[in-house]
Amino acid sequence: MAATGTVVGLAAAHAAIVAPPPGTWPLRPVLSGRNGTLACVSLTDRDDLHDEVLLRLEAKGRRFTSNHRLVIDVLADAGRPLTIPEILPRTPQVPQSSVYRTLAVLEEAGAVSRLNVGASYAHFELSEQLGRHHHHLVCRACGAIVDIDLDPEVERAIEAELNRSANLHGVRVDEHSIDAFGYCAPCS
Repeated sequence: MAATGTVVGLAAAHAAIVAPPPGTWPLRPVLSGRNGTLACVSLTDRDDLHDEVLLRLEAKGRRFTSNHRLVIDVLADAGRPLTIPEILPRTPQVPQSSVYRTLAVLEEAGAVSRLNVGASYAHFELSEQLGRHHHHLVCRACGAIVDIDLDPEVERAIEAELNRSANLHGVRVDEHSIDAFGYCAPCS
């Protein structure tokens, strides 16, 4: 599903890009010149990822520092949501307090998402607009989180039902997330 909304400060070069068909992830939003809403384009390499994070930080009046780049790369390489105790050993040159501040700035800029799913620690991952649309399986015992992709037909059915229900209540849905809870194999 293409994200919608207005983002200030994105490069004018992105003005004519439109959304690809649903299910063609990974995607990233860019400003559409026609109506000021977000469209999505493929985000396939690290330079594109860094460029998009730079644009998001600039839109918030922030710089893209080496700490920001390192944390973005750690999250991109992880392939799953990470807790701060999992991020810290992967960023030994960055003081712990800087990792906390960096995550807060990246979250504010919409580059990182925080998952609070009942575990002892918050988990962090690239925002869906910088990665791919997915959902989560969460272990109630150990807090492990696994990213899952639903069948595109199931995803379309979920989106249609959410939009139908939202329309009844006068709400415009621009994204959704499903967190399913249970017990992982080691905790069963």
